[in-house]
Amino acid sequence: MIIMFTHFDESEKLVHYPKDRRLFIRLKPFVFVILGIVFLATVGAAWIQYLFLDYPKIHHWHY
Repeated sequence: MIIMFTHFDESEKLVHYPKDRRLFIRLKPFVFVILGIVFLATVGAAWIQYLFLDYPKIHHWHY
């Protein structure tokens, strides 16, 4: 049976057991620009469809 004892110094303890354990994801600003453009393009396409073609027709299935 092998028993391992690991003794961390202070800098290693900070890596293995950080004080602030919250998840943080940093995104570059151009990612928000791309997401905004995709969102506005989707809304714009819906408005163009509404203005030129009226509401989309919904076909009800009767059994």
